[in-house]
Amino acid sequence: MHSKKIKALVFIMMISLTWTSCTSEKQKRDDQTIVQVDNATFQKLITEGDGILIDVRTEEEIANGVIDNPLKIDFSSSDFSEKLDQLPKDSEIYIYCAVGGRSGKAAEILKDKGYSKIYNLEGGYEQWKKEGFPIN
Repeated sequence: MHSKKIKALVFIMMISLTWTSCTSEKQKRDDQTIVQVDNATFQKLITEGDGILIDVRTEEEIANGVIDNPLKIDFSSSDFSEKLDQLPKDSEIYIYCAVGGRSGKAAEILKDKGYSKIYNLEGGYEQWKKEGFPIN
């Protein structure tokens, strides 16, 4: 009787491990839709890539400078979501804000809308500027 309990316990553990590994693998694939990148990687993407660069800061923030020549879509605007819908779904998206919060939320919105290649700048414009990367 003792061996039946052990076999049952081992069986339950194996099922649990299989389910957990499948779940985490799916989560890993989903997380790859949005890639957090550092300044050097972001610069390489925007100079060598063929994607769309988006700044989601306000007009007041943008007045202090931008990275390269971005498409400006204010995260707080009432038509933010509709403007995102106009972007081609098969394009890579390079996105940033002041410090990474709003662009992270915007990246999630893009992911939910079906975009699959989204690169979010860690630390945002402020970290980019602080580390001496080029601004316009």
